[in-house]
Amino acid sequence: MGSVLTATVVPFLTAISNLTEDDREIAARYCPNCAELARLFDEIEELEIQKLDLVAKQDFETAVVALDKVQMLRNKIDTMLFNVVSRSTNEENCDEP
Repeated sequence: MGSVLTATVVPFLTAISNLTEDDREIAARYCPNCAELARLFDEIEELEIQKLDLVAKQDFETAVVALDKVQMLRNKIDTMLFNVVSRSTNEENCDEP
């Protein structure tokens, strides 16, 4: 049973988002000099490293917790960026009749 779990879970947990740097660059275009966004991306990177370490130790339950935290932080970033883009779109449309 353990090998089946390992074969199923390990690829899922070790899939590191190589988009983190691209995401960071895109976010910086919309929110330049935003310390909160930088902090969130730094925290995601730390959690990704922790997750890999936990998977290597076969501590899958804790690795899933780290994965959940990463997703929560990504959702927070998405919300922040959505609000910035929505605000700028609304401001651009103010002059339209």
